[in-house]
Amino acid sequence: DIKKLMTAEEYFAAGMDKLNDQEREALNQWLLRYTANEAPLMRKKSKAVKKVAADTTIKANILPPFKGWDGKTVFRLDNGQIWKQRNSGRRIYKGDDYRVEIKKNMLGFYQLKLLASGATVGVKRVK
Repeated sequence: DIKKLMTAEEYFAAGMDKLNDQEREALNQWLLRYTANEAPLMRKKSKAVKKVAADTTIKANILPPFKGWDGKTVFRLDNGQIWKQRNSGRRIYKGDDYRVEIKKNMLGFYQLKLLASGATVGVKRVK
């Protein structure tokens, strides 16, 4: 459902609230077909899509309990995403500020940055 994919601000800015149920369902079906068939090709071929993907920063909070990472840590975020640590390394964290940013580094791998400490760790998206 497209409403679950957008923030409330995005939903209203796109005029989605003006569509009737039938129009919204038609758009949902198109989005499913597009995601399954065209989106993978667009990610590979479109310079504009590649730029958006490279410039995207995910901002979220790690769901507690969180005490740092140990080489095999799974990070569950408040936006529903799940990431796992992709490289070794340990970091103990005793704070209660769980804000993070995730973005691609220059090699194309994702880095999670714990904003409270500035510490970073390589991650891979699971969900």
